[in-house]
Amino acid sequence: MQNEIEIDISQEEQGTGLPLRLKSGVNAIVFDIPIVQSGPQIFEAMWVPEQGSDTITANNTGLGVSFVSQGGLILLVTQNEVATAPLQETLESSGLKVELRKPQEIPRSSIGFSAFDAVILADIPRWSIDDLQEQNLYTFVHDVGGGLIITGGPNSFGAGGWIGSKLEQAMPLKCEPPQTRQLPQGALALIMHSCEMPEGNYWGQRMASAAIESLSELDYIGIIEYDWNGGYGTLNNSGWTLPMQLAGDKVAAMDAINSLVFGDMQDFESPMQLALDGLKDLSAAQRHVIIITDGDPAGPSQGLLEAYRSSEVTVSTVMVGGHGSAMDQQKMQGIATVTGGRFYMVNDPNLLPSIFIKEAQLNSRSLMQEGNTWDVKIQQSISGPVSEIQSVPQVNGYIVTGSKGGLAQTPWVVPVVDGDDPLLAWWHFGLGKSVAFTSDLGDRWATQWPNWSAFQEFWEATARWAMRGASPPNMMVMSKIEGGRGIVDIEAVDDEASFLNFMQSKAVVINPAGEAQPLTLQQTGPGRYHAEFDAEEAGAWLVNIAFQDAKGEMTGRIPTAIAVPYAQEYASTSANGALLHNLANSTGGRILSLSDVEFIDLFDGDNLEVPQSPQPIWDLLAILAASILIIDVAIRRLWIDKKSMQSMLAPVGKVSSVSVDALRKVHKSVERNVTTAEETKSEAVSLKEEEPSPTKKKIENRDDNLSQLLKNKRKRSGEGDDV
Repeated sequence: MQNEIEIDISQEEQGTGLPLRLKSGVNAIVFDIPIVQSGPQIFEAMWVPEQGSDTITANNTGLGVSFVSQGGLILLVTQNEVATAPLQETLESSGLKVELRKPQEIPRSSIGFSAFDAVILADIPRWSIDDLQEQNLYTFVHDVGGGLIITGGPNSFGAGGWIGSKLEQAMPLKCEPPQTRQLPQGALALIMHSCEMPEGNYWGQRMASAAIESLSELDYIGIIEYDWNGGYGTLNNSGWTLPMQLAGDKVAAMDAINSLVFGDMQDFESPMQLALDGLKDLSAAQRHVIIITDGDPAGPSQGLLEAYRSSEVTVSTVMVGGHGSAMDQQKMQGIATVTGGRFYMVNDPNLLPSIFIKEAQLNSRSLMQEGNTWDVKIQQSISGPVSEIQSVPQVNGYIVTGSKGGLAQTPWVVPVVDGDDPLLAWWHFGLGKSVAFTSDLGDRWATQWPNWSAFQEFWEATARWAMRGASPPNMMVMSKIEGGRGIVDIEAVDDEASFLNFMQSKAVVINPAGEAQPLTLQQTGPGRYHAEFDAEEAGAWLVNIAFQDAKGEMTGRIPTAIAVPYAQEYASTSANGALLHNLANSTGGRILSLSDVEFIDLFDGDNLEVPQSPQPIWDLLAILAASILIIDVAIRRLWIDKKSMQSMLAPVGKVSSVSVDALRKVHKSVERNVTTAEETKSEAVSLKEEEPSPTKKKIENRDDNLSQLLKNKRKRSGEGDDV
């Protein structure tokens, strides 16, 4: 595929594909592809294997980006080719190339915008493009260095819903006029019914936010929803989440949006009655209601619709998802028709924010100044695209805007009673430039301008000033992907082939979602510069490098792109042996072979190290030191009396002789008593007197034992055997 268009690479074979039999390793297939237009060429190759021959299909896609430069190419976005014809002819006669596109054909990627040096939005409303297109256009100016030119008309600037938008930040003026202009006010009531579709609450908040952001600070805004809990001020559980009030800084309105619960309404009679009561007495130029619903609540009464029409309050209905029937659709369409509003049946939720922006333009007519003829005053300003032009024709109309001040220059203004309204403004924004012309291209308001002698000079100078610089011919850039990281290398030389060192540059890398991040170039050698960034998300990554002179002016730029066809995890299908060995070594495991699994004890712990748990010895050392300290103090401070110690130990080691004699007498007395008792026994017993009595023998043994004990005590006390 080339730029999402399938091409035939098999001229001789049937179909558009080329039959191949791949070999292991790199397979190079060469064929010619004609280039029919300039700009980036995105090539996508898809390998379709035979059924069952490939187990991983996620990495069967290749992606590549190549830039084909045409130079001086301008994208002119218009809804009316007749109105923009004078501008197109003027630019092309000046040697510039112009490509016409409708708003829905605006590129949806940063790569797509990189083909152009400038973009012109000719009377384009905000609701004609989606959020992704707006984000990429903003990135094209701020981060890629492209030019942006916006011309006026009934659908441009504030009248076209650009107030509070992302792209307004890139404009050199404010889409909302200053409060000193005292323009008529508008009043808007939002009736938020439950959105029964995927991510319904998210889309409900996005719709309400988009509508409120596009309002002027002087407009009124109120929000009504259904709450099952009811409460004070509700009507059949429908009530004001945000009571009708001036939008102001819109903080209160945004807080109310974040607190929405999106209850399931039972009927439209109650919320529409509340909305009418809040709007009918306001002194606003236009009073409008927007209903978001799936269509199933009961419709309002005919009397209420007549009250809306008599009060000149319009109602637009937006029906999305849910389970609404054909009758529900007819009901919602009838509400819009009777009250003078519009009906939308939406199946794609991405369209909802644009619809709400369009419906919220309450004062688009008041922002248009027409029906008169105004002179143009030329103010002094620093050098810019029109510094040489000294006078300009009158205008019959323009869009009222406000000056941004600061670095924004407003060389042409329309004098009015309340001040000066900008007619032409310009400034530098990020790496790019932008210009705003608040009148049109000559079909309605600036009717004298196409015949003006300096018409071609004006638009050629403006376009060339806004266009980004050309790529330097003596610089070579190389980019690639390695290990999930994008690598960019630049070799720079001058016209005499001398290395360009210490170059000033601003570089950015833009991911596939259109988000930009800064990129730092580092000089790695004579005329060599290097940069790296993480590039894991699949898709095309755009790298833009802008070079500056000593004054900070852009002298040139180099675009390049890096394609990531699929996630990094699918980039390699072989085993990572180094990682497996590292895991095994770090955890004490082993490297096993699939052929040996049956013979290996997976829980063998022979090679495991004995776990060690080192413990600190501080506690033990502290106890030991404390003990030594106590002993040391005791040795130094305590005195022992030896005589006192001997007297204390004397009763234990020495027995007096008196005590021993008394003990002997007691034992002898016991012995005599025992002998007398034995003599009085019978004669039969006396015949055995040769055998000692057991009692007597026992006493004698006790006497011998006691004597032995006394001898042992004397030996211990040092007295020997003396008694």
